[in-house]
Amino acid sequence: MSPSCMGYTTTHLAWRIILFFLLLVSYCAPASAQRGAMAVPRNLSEMVDEAGVILRGQVVSAKVEPHPDFPALWTVSVTLRVEESLKGAPGNAYSFRQFIWDPRDREDAAGYRPGRDLVLLLVSPSARGLSSPVGLEQGRFQITSDSSGKLYATNGRNNIGLFRGIAARANAKGLSLTPHAVALATVEPQGPIAWNDLRELIQQLAGGK
Repeated sequence: MSPSCMGYTTTHLAWRIILFFLLLVSYCAPASAQRGAMAVPRNLSEMVDEAGVILRGQVVSAKVEPHPDFPALWTVSVTLRVEESLKGAPGNAYSFRQFIWDPRDREDAAGYRPGRDLVLLLVSPSARGLSSPVGLEQGRFQITSDSSGKLYATNGRNNIGLFRGIAARANAKGLSLTPHAVALATVEPQGPIAWNDLRELIQQLAGGK
């Protein structure tokens, strides 16, 4: 084989590998990490609908490692101790694997620091075993408390747009929200919101009580 043909073959193979990688990344992108990826804005009702599991829990472990089937793709394997289950049946402990899009997320396990108290609205695992919060940082809430011990929840977008349009969406789905939930849904939060209020809305939007 001539050098020019060998060069063509090598280049062609390289492009095929690159194309395969890009297709794979495109497939995995919805389960991407918190940095380095864009997500369409979603309100709480949309995220509740898309989530397969909704829980509150503390991060027990977060291990950055290659995907078992694709060693070139980095992931973070997270295990949480479940405190509350709002959708699905996660049990007392729940584990999921999230694709790491941005190399910076390897340094801090995409923000899943052991001990962190989180509320996660997680998509159901893909065929490759990947999951993530719905809307990336939109579906991951950090729980904090004030000096009196009252709990608050804040997502990665500072809760901006979280309640926008959810009353109309709930009505279209035939869900009857309580007067308190309707009042909450008319407020445009920006910053921490009471965890009890967020829990109530999630439960009602999920069809619970």
